[in-house]
Amino acid sequence: MDPRDVQPTSARGLFFRHVPAGGDPLFQPEHPADGRWQRGEIVEGFYLAGSEQTAWGEWYRALAKLAVPPMRQMPRDLWRFAVHIEEVADLSNANRLAAVGLPSPVPTRSQWPRFQAVGEALSQDGWPGLLYPSASRAAHPEGNHALCLFRHAPRIAGAWPVNPPTRYEEPPAPPTSLRTWKWRSDQRQNCIHSLVRIRLPNAPNRWDENVDPPRSRLESVVARKAEDGSLWTTSNGTNSRKS
Repeated sequence: MDPRDVQPTSARGLFFRHVPAGGDPLFQPEHPADGRWQRGEIVEGFYLAGSEQTAWGEWYRALAKLAVPPMRQMPRDLWRFAVHIEEVADLSNANRLAAVGLPSPVPTRSQWPRFQAVGEALSQDGWPGLLYPSASRAAHPEGNHALCLFRHAPRIAGAWPVNPPTRYEEPPAPPTSLRTWKWRSDQRQNCIHSLVRIRLPNAPNRWDENVDPPRSRLESVVARKAEDGSLWTTSNGTNSRKS
């Protein structure tokens, strides 16, 4: 990647991040996790969403990938962050991404190594962070940006949590046009790790995640959905799989 291909942009305004209820919004883990734009062993990434919808969209995407029922992660606090950073790397659209050799983000970890290489190069080149499109709601480009800040100290220059947070006792309705992952026929052996949604009557955006069906039922339900292409759905229940 040629640093001259990267343009700066300012990051200003309110961004969002949620944490377990009562948790420190600036919590710094002893062993930072890997993210789309960095490996924890190289540099820590502190991720903020450009809107509440994007923050929850990324959360639902991660839970679906790990097959974790949303209620098991509740309650949570949604924090606002006041951000004022004069220059971050602008990778906020397809053209900016293509300039550094990257495709548009999709919700799969198979993309991460390429994105991590670019992010780590930007960190080493002195950029404090980068602005990019979220993979979870690509159909909504407005407000669908996220910010990755490279963290080198407990406090993050130019980003401050704003009290009070909003407490969520139950999961909010999934954002519109939420994307999680694409199903492929060769992934059937991994289907039991997918999130099975049990729809509630008259509540298209809610489902019962507290009931764990027996393994045999889980396998049969997911296998059936894999066959008819309905395993990958948008939040309004319509099939978004392309033929």
